Amino acid sequence: MVILKLRFSSHSILNITLLACVRTSITGEDFIKKDTILKHLKKIKDQYTNLADSTSLNLNDSKGCLYVIKEWLKKGGKTDVEIKTIVDSVKNDLFQNLKVAELEDNYFEMWHWYYKRLI
Repeated sequence: MVILKLRFSSHSILNITLLACVRTSITGEDFIKKDTILKHLKKIKDQYTNLADSTSLNLNDSKGCLYVIKEWLKKGGKTDVEIKTIVDSVKNDLFQNLKVAELEDNYFEMWHWYYKRLI
């Protein structure tokens, strides 16, 4: 379990124990279903033909899916500036058009667990 301490004032500290599923999610992108991310990566692959096939990427890597995407782009010969531009584009596209059905169950489990502890 992870203990997160949030300081709300100089006198009080709220301890929140987060679900184990949150430990596997490093960024917001890790809460998005992998097939949704792969659809967006296919657009990138179509645009940059020298990249390897994205369907073989392990987006469940313990370092997070953004790490995996950046490594995929790096292996495809992209510079740091290109990687940042491409990743920012993917993130914007993902979140701008995100539907509830495209979120992993652990996202809702985390918020349900968190809500129950607040009431």
